[in-house]
Amino acid sequence: MEPRARAVLAVLLLLAAQVTMATGETRCNPGEYEVTSLCRCSKLCPAGYYVSKYIDQDHSVGECRECESGTFRAHPSEESSCVPCSQCREDQEVVTECFPTSDRLCQCKQGNFYCDSVDCTESCFRCKRCEDSTILHPCNATRDTVCAVKIHPEAGKV
Repeated sequence: MEPRARAVLAVLLLLAAQVTMATGETRCNPGEYEVTSLCRCSKLCPAGYYVSKYIDQDHSVGECRECESGTFRAHPSEESSCVPCSQCREDQEVVTECFPTSDRLCQCKQGNFYCDSVDCTESCFRCKRCEDSTILHPCNATRDTVCAVKIHPEAGKV
């Protein structure tokens, strides 16, 4: 190929790459991502895995490694590391442990409820006690106790 033809081809390839980046379009198939530095498409690593080595062939899978203990990746991904698992606070207990495909879930310890109002900081509060009234809804991990309103007859009326 003569030098002028090579130069025209290089410009066309560069323009095609810029159009792809500008429009967000890719030549990759669903379930793949573009490795821009290699101009290749790679299949995503499955949930619970991360990319440990990028591909050397187009439309193939790179090297995927399972997330280490204490980390997870909930969805298929092109990321080169897993996400650290959440830690429960002292006023919380573990509902579900962390697994390679899901984060740890925490809730307030029994006898406490979580205050999710804008007026509250992120912490658990002790459940309200119903003094001399009936409990309409018991306290749980997401809401406080709801007590029945006790109506007192007015003094002096029969």
